Amino acid sequence: MRVCRFWRDLIVSSPTLWQDIDISGPDTRWLELALIRSQSAPLALFFHHYRAARVAVPLVLPHAHRIRKLHLPLLHFPLAEGHKVDMPSFLPLLRKQLYNLEELVIPATHPRRSRLPGYTLLSLSDKHFPALRTLNLACAAIAWAPRIVSRLRSLSLVACVPHGPLLSYSQFLDVLEGCKSLEELKLWDRFLSSAATFLPLGSVSDRVVDLPYMRQFLINDTPATTSWCLARLRMPHCASIRVIGSLSDDELRTRRRLFVSLLPQDLAGRALAQMPLAKVHGQAVVSDGSFVLSVYSDETGSVDFNLTVELEPQSLFDWDEYAEGALDDFRELCLGSPLATLDIYAADSSFAVSTVAWTRLLFAFPGLQSIGVLVGGYPSPLFSALQHTLFQADEDEALHTPACPQLKSIVIRGAVYSDGLIELVLSMLRRRHDFGCPQLKMLQLRIRSTSVEQREAYATTLALYQEEMTSLTDGITWELEDAA
Repeated sequence: MRVCRFWRDLIVSSPTLWQDIDISGPDTRWLELALIRSQSAPLALFFHHYRAARVAVPLVLPHAHRIRKLHLPLLHFPLAEGHKVDMPSFLPLLRKQLYNLEELVIPATHPRRSRLPGYTLLSLSDKHFPALRTLNLACAAIAWAPRIVSRLRSLSLVACVPHGPLLSYSQFLDVLEGCKSLEELKLWDRFLSSAATFLPLGSVSDRVVDLPYMRQFLINDTPATTSWCLARLRMPHCASIRVIGSLSDDELRTRRRLFVSLLPQDLAGRALAQMPLAKVHGQAVVSDGSFVLSVYSDETGSVDFNLTVELEPQSLFDWDEYAEGALDDFRELCLGSPLATLDIYAADSSFAVSTVAWTRLLFAFPGLQSIGVLVGGYPSPLFSALQHTLFQADEDEALHTPACPQLKSIVIRGAVYSDGLIELVLSMLRRRHDFGCPQLKMLQLRIRSTSVEQREAYATTLALYQEEMTSLTDGITWELEDAA
């Protein structure tokens, strides 16, 4: 393709067209050309390749005063303990006075706490980085001090440690209190526990720090520290909050309320948590290393509140032991919220929950309209719970209220077929019809069978009741798959 000389000369002579430099491969010739053609324009450097970034350091040094944004490539942690992350190659640049630098991002593969490498000390004072507003840092020692933190709008610390003497929790709050413009704060890998000496008692524990512009807050720490921190920070209701608690096997087995323990509680032991006020969607996700509860609203479309219980490496804890407790925690934390949708993803777990636990959950959210379940266990307790009614009596009459009277959709995937399941589903549909509940818009069941006999019984029973079930729903789909 040819370009006329006029347009080529115009592009070559326009510095602003060359100031955002994205290096995705090992070749630095594009960088050299862009540095020349950008002339004196502010620079935004985005490196995605480690070798190119390392070779580029001497090329960029003469232009350090022009750098406005600097994104280094993903840094990888070595397996051997006691070694530093591969950051030293960039220190000649990072230790210069970068007067115009507004954004510094040094990402890393997220390490497990048991094998953190050594830490690189960075001087991030207002003398070296007077314009810095966004700082995403990994595996570094950083001073938790006003001269560094107070001017930031966004701060993310992954596998970082505080530099200098340990702080009191009061001193930690002193620094945050000066962060009037802070919009994002992410403290990974027990940074607060490693920065402060002990949890305070007395008057300090009642102190609250206002963060009026906070949009995203994340803390990954011990339950005692996360609950203390959340009790001391006041954020807007629209802020997205994510809490990750790392617990040992002993802690997992001795704590009865894992998720509630991550949050501040009142004198009666009830969780105090900020919940969105708009129409709410709830989600529970179980994976090998974590169990996540989250809620999000229609207004934002992003997660508003997220709680994660994270396993330590080599943990032998089985999430099936806590499935029922997790639903009880979710009910307590979201009670009073207008929950409209509930999704549970636990494909590799049986997620064994009793009918009683399902009933407690469903009656806590009468406005629930959609239930989606992807689990490896049996769905019968859920359908049994949907047949239950809540007895209410007053002076004039006695009422039996069904669970989730506004329910429109049920989608079950991955669950195991059991004898009597089809009859149970039909019984649930009949009972809800008798109570005047609107018909389900969607009832979708993708069930796994474990034997030829099950598949034959399924086919016979479904043929017997298919017509009636179809008349009781606006759309029903049954699929039977081999368990293998």
